Amino acid sequence: IIKQRLIALNELHQQAFQFSTALSHYEAEQQALKTSLDSNDQLLKQLKTTFDSNLDSLKSQLNSIDQKLVSSGNLKKK
Repeated sequence: IIKQRLIALNELHQQAFQFSTALSHYEAEQQALKTSLDSNDQLLKQLKTTFDSNLDSLKSQLNSIDQKLVSSGNLKKK
């Protein structure tokens, strides 16, 4: 009976070790994903800022072209 209990206990310890190892692996993966998501969030914010700046610049350039066309008489003012 004692031998059977020791065998069962050993198996339980092995399962607990495997569970602990898997849990540690998942925690490490979760941390890596969090780091990646944080980095992606920062890059997305930079992209939005750059896109907004480029859009403003494009609007300004188009307005300038419109003004030049209106002043040259090639385009009727809206």
